Amino acid sequence: VAGSTPIVTPVEQAACYVAVAAATRGTPHGVVLRAAVGASEHADERGTSDGAALVSFCTGDRERVHFTVEARGSALAWGLALYRTNGAAWEQAP
Repeated sequence: VAGSTPIVTPVEQAACYVAVAAATRGTPHGVVLRAAVGASEHADERGTSDGAALVSFCTGDRERVHFTVEARGSALAWGLALYRTNGAAWEQAP
């Protein structure tokens, strides 16, 4: 699907994540990925023709992340993967 696609997904509070959007079919001419966590926005807006974009972020006290994937190309299909890299990032040791 070419164009801009909004996606909202639940996340674990106080965790850090890496998100990857990548073309799976077609001829990509650029993939842009944005992740908004509260007032914080993280983006890979390189717009290169390699067909993939990556962002990393931590959630703090937030329970949802708002993604926007902008994909450009012909006969394009893409996927989005979200990986938690660590949990309870703000917990303090006793």
